[in-house]
Amino acid sequence: MWIAPILILEPIAFSIGYPSLIADVQQNGWMRLFSIMTATMLTGFCWEMWNYYSLPKWTYTIPYVGFWMVFEMPFFGYFGYPFFGMIVFSYAAIAIKLMRGKSLLDMFPNASI
Repeated sequence: MWIAPILILEPIAFSIGYPSLIADVQQNGWMRLFSIMTATMLTGFCWEMWNYYSLPKWTYTIPYVGFWMVFEMPFFGYFGYPFFGMIVFSYAAIAIKLMRGKSLLDMFPNASI
């Protein structure tokens, strides 16, 4: 679910010269991408932790991989969060370029670990 938009959006943004993670990896290495994925994984962990103790909580029913629960989320479900972070970054980069004419990658030049 989270991987398909990345496979469509990133190559299009890269080919028309918009900010993209592909271009950033090509120019600056893997650190920013790694930072985005790590931050989203940690945020997802906190999100699921808060969900576990909330009253209006949601639960996951996932066929075949719905085991090894960490809070309410199956262990393998956490691997979707890094891809979610990539797609949010891509959407934000394109939206900022369209609305303000600036590159998100240039607005935060030191956004690495």
